[in-house]
Amino acid sequence: MKKLRQHLERLWDARYWIPITPLGLAVVFVSWWVYQSYGNKEQDFVLYAASLFALFLVGLAALMVVITTGIFWLFLRRDHSDGALNLQSNTRAATGYSYARFNSWPLVQIQLQWATPGDVQVDVERGRVLPPPATGNFAKPRRKRRMQEVVFPHSRGRYPFVRRRFVIGDIFGLCRFGLIQRSNQPLRIEPAKTEVDGTVLTHLSAGDALSHPSGPAEGELLDMRRYAHGDPLRRVLWKAYARTRQLLVRTPERAIAPNPSAVGYMVAGKDDEATASAARFFVESGLLGKDFLFGADGGNELAKNAGDAVELIIGSAAYRDKGAKGLAKFIDEAGDHRVRSTILFLPPAPGPWLKHVEAMARRLPGATAVIAMDGSLEGKRRSKIRRLFISEEAKQSIAPHANRVVKRLADAGYQIRIIHRPSGKMISSQQLAEMATV
Repeated sequence: MKKLRQHLERLWDARYWIPITPLGLAVVFVSWWVYQSYGNKEQDFVLYAASLFALFLVGLAALMVVITTGIFWLFLRRDHSDGALNLQSNTRAATGYSYARFNSWPLVQIQLQWATPGDVQVDVERGRVLPPPATGNFAKPRRKRRMQEVVFPHSRGRYPFVRRRFVIGDIFGLCRFGLIQRSNQPLRIEPAKTEVDGTVLTHLSAGDALSHPSGPAEGELLDMRRYAHGDPLRRVLWKAYARTRQLLVRTPERAIAPNPSAVGYMVAGKDDEATASAARFFVESGLLGKDFLFGADGGNELAKNAGDAVELIIGSAAYRDKGAKGLAKFIDEAGDHRVRSTILFLPPAPGPWLKHVEAMARRLPGATAVIAMDGSLEGKRRSKIRRLFISEEAKQSIAPHANRVVKRLADAGYQIRIIHRPSGKMISSQQLAEMATV
């Protein structure tokens, strides 16, 4: 199945080697038919001139596209990208790549795309690059006008190279040609950093959480320790001093106490980018403890630090069609004494991974399932008439099939925690059922 998909993608990319587009081909056939049927036989000079003009326009567009493609290919041979490229998903960033601008070519426009990876939105911005002056040239160097590349990756991943596709076409969409430029620079796209609300931390931490809703955020003054220089005298326990002659001061209790022996596992699947961002936040913020273990789909070894855990999260993007197949092996390697405090990071969309996670519920008693998703909390379902006649974009609703995932996981015995990534808040299953639309 994977090889068939690759062959279909190559066949689809081969369309850029044909200079004429389907629209241009249709214009040629229609113009030729009008020329033969009405121009010659009926002696209709208006249609005769219109058909010839259409054929001339297609020929001129094809000529300009071919000439521009040849000249642009010569310019691309000089441009090379070196060094590794590190990006973040859902984050707009400049790559440092640029190419020459073509302002004097009529009827031609150039578009930049990424062929590999394909899930990247590419924009270009006008800029000026100052080239180094030549040796012995004392004249002031001229700034070259170039187009700067700006990308917006939608998904994490790791790739050994980048394939850029330049589509040179006319402004009418009649002809176009595609040039591929391969840059042998390693590409690393890590999940975007997300911020989680404090209520989420208290629900997922293993400590006593906040001691009282109206108390301070750092906890009530319940603990004590020996007096140290600089401690305020109002916190000194004078009764204890009168009894023991030792100065003791009150200290705030620890409101959030991460479990020092927690384990986490990232399950890859469809629409799992928000969950990957949440998993990165957990491992980098120390919410899994200091001696945590972390695994992910496609990872051969367990991670014991934040850096290795993030690399496993990035690598799991290539195993979305094999989600949770390594979960049983991970449980065996983690050990029974750690399984009691397991956190599974799961995608909000159903897939083959769901059956594997349900089957592992008996081996993970009391495990927590963290599901993160994007979308608007205020999104409302639009009527069919509104969706049909009004073209304005509606707010993207929260994952439409997340209700089914949450229900099946809850029936299996998991403790569900749903995180809304844009706001960093936790939402309940009831709120999800009210907001999600199908």
